[in-house]
Amino acid sequence: MKRDNFSGIPGAIFTPSKNVNTKSIIVYLHGGGYCFGSSLTTHKVGLTKLAKQTRLICYSVDYRLAPEHQYPAALEDVLTAWKHIAVSYTHLTLPTNREV
Repeated sequence: MKRDNFSGIPGAIFTPSKNVNTKSIIVYLHGGGYCFGSSLTTHKVGLTKLAKQTRLICYSVDYRLAPEHQYPAALEDVLTAWKHIAVSYTHLTLPTNREV
């Protein structure tokens, strides 16, 4: 697991230790009703297992949480992070900016 920053949005990257499948990725948005949770506090174990079992690199986005940050802050963060991540994977068929 590596902490990262996706165009200013914090998050983490979980990479399998072996046999990485480079044909797809997972961009994970943690649960918590946009009010609580993060890549490292509530979802670290699950994301580590997900990356290992799928052999896919998992990007987890730590979007801003309510009530400190009202709607649509979380959605704006997710879109910003998605665009940052997608640029790195031009060899994959990912939704474009217009489709997101």
